[in-house]
Amino acid sequence: MAYRKITDIKDTIGMRAVFYARVSTAEEEQLNAIELQIEENRGCIKDHGWKLVGEYIDRSKSGTMVKGRDDYQRLYEDLYEDLFDIVVIKDQERLQRNTLDWYLFINRVVQTGKLLFMYMDGKFYSPDDALITGVRAIIARSLVEILVRNSITTTITE
Repeated sequence: MAYRKITDIKDTIGMRAVFYARVSTAEEEQLNAIELQIEENRGCIKDHGWKLVGEYIDRSKSGTMVKGRDDYQRLYEDLYEDLFDIVVIKDQERLQRNTLDWYLFINRVVQTGKLLFMYMDGKFYSPDDALITGVRAIIARSLVEILVRNSITTTITE
């Protein structure tokens, strides 16, 4: 199977959907954010008339690597199974902040004929988006590196 182009979102009504949600720290603010993200994902699936068949949630896990993100790894493997048709995410950064891992995930989505819906963008991923999503992944990774560097500098000066 290969990439499935959606010209009208109404054609997806009744499809089986899962979502992936992630926050990077265990701080109370982030833990509240994950609950909101989960509710937003569920609402998106319901609003589009999709059938929720699974949830993949990683709490307190960095998006810069896949190691240690058990639900991400489970989702990545489940793409090969006939368990769902659509993966819903808030945005690209919730799924992945590593350029190589982003492209590996997208490649598997396209190869298996699954659909990836980013609800903040209000659209399905398309191969036409490859360049812009690649740039977004590079920017997200660079931002993380800057934050880490600034955190280290602040710690050293304190």
